[in-house]
Amino acid sequence: MTTPDTPALALAAIRLTRSADASSPPPRLTPADLEAFWQRTPPPAPATPREERLVHALLYQIGEDTHRNTITPEQLCTTLHVYGLPHLTTRSAADEAPDTLPTPEDPTV
Repeated sequence: MTTPDTPALALAAIRLTRSADASSPPPRLTPADLEAFWQRTPPPAPATPREERLVHALLYQIGEDTHRNTITPEQLCTTLHVYGLPHLTTRSAADEAPDTLPTPEDPTV
């Protein structure tokens, strides 16, 4: 099996974090956890619009933190553990309904 690309690994991290018990702290993911997710979930479902926004928020957060153009699986795991889904949700407006998000046609954008 080939190694999934960075957005696919970020999606795995989001899904693994969301599947954890909400009453416990976020899981401490490892790159091996992300790889295993794709190996045991063939074929994974496509990302929902909310998941896509969370993935982009995670990737942009890492980019802002590191000022680099490359992202490692370790950085995905660490950043998600440090910031958590609530921060990424706020950053991405992922909880808003798609029809309430600004669009390029929206004069308020």
